[in-house]
Amino acid sequence: FIAALRDPTKRAVSHFSHFAPKCPELWHGFVDNARCFHNLVIEEIQQLQTCLQFSSSEIECIMLPFDQENKGFRLVGIGLYSILLQMWLEQFPNFCLVDVIGKDWQEVGRDLGSCLGVTLKPPFNKTYEYNHISMAATNKQKPWNVTLDILDHFYAPYNRRLCQIAPNTCQWDWVQKSMSLLR
Repeated sequence: FIAALRDPTKRAVSHFSHFAPKCPELWHGFVDNARCFHNLVIEEIQQLQTCLQFSSSEIECIMLPFDQENKGFRLVGIGLYSILLQMWLEQFPNFCLVDVIGKDWQEVGRDLGSCLGVTLKPPFNKTYEYNHISMAATNKQKPWNVTLDILDHFYAPYNRRLCQIAPNTCQWDWVQKSMSLLR
């Protein structure tokens, strides 16, 4: 079992940038994406916290849609990696987790090879100029810092749990940031 994970806060922003739903908030004739993102984050965190408080199954809380109309659109819950990994580890006890964001393909290949116990020589050794993630975000407003802080604090205890499940993740920048928020 191999999983490539990224900072869940940045993943939520990226997902919104690519697949933003129609937002009811209009500001001077255009959709206020920062406000829309903030409201969706707050709403989903509240729904997750309620479900996690009363449900006997954490996985159901992050997998079940809250809204049948936008059931494929999940910003926050899908970033609760420690919950998702618990389910997968029951089926696949041997696993590799690789942090792919901010690394070149050579470094990702080394990390993956190290995790698998082999030497990988990726066939791709050039950097591509085009970055689809940054291109998708160019037409969007940047999210509010307060929204990013809310997400970082919400994810912190789950990222600590991720570190406990998979100790190699403890060295990743975003996991370390979460650990510092919990001190």
